[in-house]
Amino acid sequence: MKKIILLLLFITNFSYSQNDSINKPDPVNRALLSMIKKQDVFSSEVRDLLVSKVEKIKIETKDTSLSKLCDEYITSIKKIKIPEAVEVDLSKATKEDLKKFEISNDKFNKNSNIFHKGADYVRLTLILQIKDNKALIALRSRYTGKDWIFMNYVKFLVDDNTYDIEVKDPLRNVYTGMVTETAVKYVDLEMLGIINKIINSNTEVNVRFLGNKGNFDFIMNKRSLTAMKEVLDLYNKIRVN
Repeated sequence: MKKIILLLLFITNFSYSQNDSINKPDPVNRALLSMIKKQDVFSSEVRDLLVSKVEKIKIETKDTSLSKLCDEYITSIKKIKIPEAVEVDLSKATKEDLKKFEISNDKFNKNSNIFHKGADYVRLTLILQIKDNKALIALRSRYTGKDWIFMNYVKFLVDDNTYDIEVKDPLRNVYTGMVTETAVKYVDLEMLGIINKIINSNTEVNVRFLGNKGNFDFIMNKRSLTAMKEVLDLYNKIRVN
């Protein structure tokens, strides 16, 4: 989150001179709005920050069509369901409960991430992020292949029903002979409902990583489904309410 904030502050504080002409093309602010649209809105603080930056663009720009795009974005972002962090007490988990998990502490961001040890190399997994005794669940989607697909959606086929989850701005890396795209999406109540349907499905769960340059299909294996279920079990156990 700090990286998002610093990046937006740096760019929007960069002065872009404009004259008083009406409907002047504004490529700089268009590029900035495009960048803002790629940000995942995972908290009310991030949403407020993004809204303030877009409002600033609208005030500064002489591009009337860009101004309309700003209005549309502000309207849409205010409708987004924000994932709610819940109060947790990690001491409620026993050593036996935690033996399947790895806990990574980030001293700079003052948070802890809990990963399932059995999900290191699976394509889909859940992560718990704890900060100030409050937890969020995140869905991590990881594509590996020879070519980029520029993933922007994860599509599930569960018991003959399809569910789409949008992912934004995946982290892309290049390794010898392959590329990876990794996206992390914080889970809201609607997504949590989808995940529960996935782990409780009586049939195989088909998944498609949907991208601008291609798709990648696979079936969720038992290892991935078990890891997801055990992360949710831990989350429910350490919840205070």
